[in-house]
Amino acid sequence: MDAEEIKVLMISLDEQLLGGKTGGDAYERHADFSAKIRSTDIVVLGKTKSDLLKQGNMTVKGTGKKCLLKRFYTGYGIAKEFARKNRYSLVTTQDPFLTGLIGYMISRKFNIPLNIQLHADFLDNRYWMNENKINILLNIFAKYIIKKADTVRVVSSRMFNKLVSSGFKKDDIFFIPTGCGIPVNKFFSGEKYHAREELNLPRDKKIILFIGRLVKQKSLYDFIDTANAVIKRFKDVLFLIVGGGGECSALKNYTSKLNLSSSVLFIDEVPYDVAVKYYRASDVFLLTSGYEGTARVLEEAAASSLPIVTTDVSGAEDVVKDGYNGYVIPIGEKAPLAEKLELLLKHPDEMERMGRQGKLIAEKYYDREKNIKRLIDMWVVASQKTVR
Repeated sequence: MDAEEIKVLMISLDEQLLGGKTGGDAYERHADFSAKIRSTDIVVLGKTKSDLLKQGNMTVKGTGKKCLLKRFYTGYGIAKEFARKNRYSLVTTQDPFLTGLIGYMISRKFNIPLNIQLHADFLDNRYWMNENKINILLNIFAKYIIKKADTVRVVSSRMFNKLVSSGFKKDDIFFIPTGCGIPVNKFFSGEKYHAREELNLPRDKKIILFIGRLVKQKSLYDFIDTANAVIKRFKDVLFLIVGGGGECSALKNYTSKLNLSSSVLFIDEVPYDVAVKYYRASDVFLLTSGYEGTARVLEEAAASSLPIVTTDVSGAEDVVKDGYNGYVIPIGEKAPLAEKLELLLKHPDEMERMGRQGKLIAEKYYDREKNIKRLIDMWVVASQKTVR
């Protein structure tokens, strides 16, 4: 089967897709790859209800239910309606949980190959399972659903190796970066002080950046503790936390208790094009997460020619070559995070060298057009699998 014949049914959780052209990078990305195949029909399990949204070969419909159970039944109903009207080449799901279960049921009912995508390294991950006791049960469920998949897409080499070790066939696993990579040409170094003027940031400080959701997974208390250690020795440093999430208020209170409110600034979630400016205005990117799939912010930071200091989460080893374009630190160890930041602050030439080398990695491995082709190639192979 050629790419032009591929018809995909996708079960997603990404409510950005319901925003139409204002839905940010996700909508644009899905429209890009949909244009290269026959069609993509997407069911979004979320609180936002929508009529059918259409752009080119892509159709999107949201469940619009607050209750998780109602979301599931509504999503399954929409997926069944789509599948009755179309002969899909495959069904693909965003995770091996709720979307995975719907995908599995549709796969069996309509005899369609099932592709499950793993966007985070949660399988047998003690950091994830310690977040909530229910995650222990979800871990068992995920393993069951994954075994029913005909193919699996992962976003890091570590996740690939973990599945191989669990007995999954190599030929049925596809490693494609989160978000099919990034639009590398949108990220560039230079114009740092112009970006700072636009964002009302000081010209005379080194800026350490985090962009992402403010949730437990990101271990942002470690980010703030690291900032506290660095600021004691470097007064001309500003730490930025850009994003929104459930931990925002508690993190601000913690920052205030440490008397860091003037040195650690919180910026609300911003549109994608504005986020690009924050990368451009910064000097170093810092990630303190307890687990990830591949944090796309690492790819974006590398594309922005920023040296990166990150915890050793899944995917870090793919984007950051330790000592080449940044440093990779064991999860939970705050002192080494501060030490590596201080090393970079003391050696601005090294900072710039690492940033340039990170840009080369981003251009070689994370360019979106290259990875969209890999995604479609995966779907062509997946569509030819016999349903398990």
